[in-house]
Amino acid sequence: MKTIFYCFIFWIFSSVALAKGVQEKNHQDLSNNLLPNHPIQMNFDEIPIKDAFAFLAKLGNLSMIGIEKIEGKTSVHFNNTPWQVAFAYLLSNHGLSSIYLNQSLIIGAPKELQEMKNYFSKPTETSDLTKSQQVLIEARIVEADYRFARNLGVKLGYQHQGSSKVQGKFASDLSANGLNGFDSPIAAITMLKKGVLPFLDFELTALESDGQGNIIANPRIVTANKTLATIEQGTELPYQSSNKDGSKVQFRKANLKLEVTPTIEDQHILLDVEISKDSIGIKTEQGFAINTKHLKSKILVEDGGTVVIGGIYLQTDREDIVKIPLLGDIPYFGKFFQHQTKLKDKTELLVFLTPSLIDHHGKQLIHQK
Repeated sequence: MKTIFYCFIFWIFSSVALAKGVQEKNHQDLSNNLLPNHPIQMNFDEIPIKDAFAFLAKLGNLSMIGIEKIEGKTSVHFNNTPWQVAFAYLLSNHGLSSIYLNQSLIIGAPKELQEMKNYFSKPTETSDLTKSQQVLIEARIVEADYRFARNLGVKLGYQHQGSSKVQGKFASDLSANGLNGFDSPIAAITMLKKGVLPFLDFELTALESDGQGNIIANPRIVTANKTLATIEQGTELPYQSSNKDGSKVQFRKANLKLEVTPTIEDQHILLDVEISKDSIGIKTEQGFAINTKHLKSKILVEDGGTVVIGGIYLQTDREDIVKIPLLGDIPYFGKFFQHQTKLKDKTELLVFLTPSLIDHHGKQLIHQK
């Protein structure tokens, strides 16, 4: 009788030691605090292994993933056995392993789970961080007196990119003869220092107040790294086209179009910029002609810096008549009491672009030097 008792005690301690060893082997990366360990009762003969794990998951009030793929049957008899010991026993008997991820237990073959652990433990690469970043592009599109840009640079303290005027990569011939004797347009690229936006907005407000120009648009757009962003505004003009079925009215755009593709490079942003400025030309029998100007360039800007792109000019002819009230309206003789002046107004289209890095939550990234 005493021999039987000692054998029984030896069997209990051997079972617990074996289960503990299996538990440490299969759960070395699990925290005991994350899994339940209360005593459980399970007594089943020849039930599917996946059902045994499902019942154990229910007793532990947690989720197990991957057990539906487990094949075969098992018999379990746990009486007042700690939950973790029972779990380790099932894993060991059927050559399975587990990992704890996002408050769930994933059950599977050791090789598959090892590959999964290697994937999730792999450090985040810089390229992944770059992909998650986005670029906020603030654009200020201004039509101003052609001398405004020159004076603005002096006031704000610009930094030249190369010489004061940089020839960009143009998609069309901007070096054609200038209109009415004016110089032909050249892309003038000026770099403004970081933090200059409040002063820039002040100068642009003063520009409108003084009647020297106007702000056409002030859009803000967010785009991903190496993804095209398009800003477009304008009008559509009707014109008549003829074919064998007769004539019909179609429309074509007379727009200001800005396309920007940013590429993040460390703490700088490479902007691939394309600007199209279409305006209404002379009237023909088929409708109005469209005057087009097209500029394409690549500029490297620091995060939060501002680049000014100019060089697209617009000239308008106007005639001012100053006359003496009443006398200037007298037929035939009124011309002796009025003065006519023909003026040529030359304005420049200026595009201010300020790119800033933001994370995928929309929070602006600030780089300290």
